[in-house]
Amino acid sequence: MLYIKKEELGKWGFVDEKENPICKFIYDEVRDFSEGIAAVRIGDKWGYINQDGAEICEIRYEAVGDFQSNLGV
Repeated sequence: MLYIKKEELGKWGFVDEKENPICKFIYDEVRDFSEGIAAVRIGDKWGYINQDGAEICEIRYEAVGDFQSNLGV
């Protein structure tokens, strides 16, 4: 399934192909999904969400990379 980055009222989230939101629009920045995981930023901290919109790791990191080989950088 394709997930699309979308901005609403200055915050970012993702919608599916039918424009249904998969997460709340609470992020200051989002990156594209890689291996089913997307990096998201709130304030100056980063974390990851899955394709269900659930945070899979706490948003607490200063920098993150895209998932590769099932690992976050």
